[in-house]
Amino acid sequence: MVFAKCMLALCCTYGAGAHSGRNMSARVTASGAARVARVGSSDSQLAELLVLVAAGDSSAFSSLYKATSTQVLAVVRRQLIDLALSEEVRQDVYLEIWQQATKFSQARGAAMVWICVIARRRAIDRVRAVHASRRRDRTSGIREWTPPYDQVSERMDFVSEFGPAATALRELPKLQQDAIELVYGCGLSSVEAAAVLCVAPGTVRTRVRDGLLRLRASLGVAA
Repeated sequence: MVFAKCMLALCCTYGAGAHSGRNMSARVTASGAARVARVGSSDSQLAELLVLVAAGDSSAFSSLYKATSTQVLAVVRRQLIDLALSEEVRQDVYLEIWQQATKFSQARGAAMVWICVIARRRAIDRVRAVHASRRRDRTSGIREWTPPYDQVSERMDFVSEFGPAATALRELPKLQQDAIELVYGCGLSSVEAAAVLCVAPGTVRTRVRDGLLRLRASLGVAA
């Protein structure tokens, strides 16, 4: 399998350098292997896997991939559509997860939300790169291409990264933050977000609604 070969090369190439200073072992410890064997796909278990990945545990990385790769591909394809290109970007996503797992903090958000945000950003980067290349090849008489991002996603990019909106979002209860990130930030439906968060779709819709009401109040925006 192509991905398995890529991951083997990845772990060999980046294992020492990407996790330097973490006092990691070159092989999975017995206790780490036992923990991986018990892991399913609830968010607390995904968070546990990320902790192990941050320590350089390749078995945990494999388990994390198996548990999340389908959802990651779905997030990427919402931006790229093309399956082959989406699968390529998915590999980039997991390379970033392998390298950046130490930055994950369960206190700041759900593990699957963190992963989906990486996936969406990687997909958007690829969209921009592809179209930037096409623009360079066009003659000067052709109008500039405008990226087909929906307005809601653009607004959520702003909410996630800039100004008072970012502060207001961070002050929301964690459950509401996670729901808004998945639905507006990652473009998932309430049903898909419910599967990620292991709750009912109605619960996701309620959290999103309540969170947006809090955001409006915090920002002084009329309903």
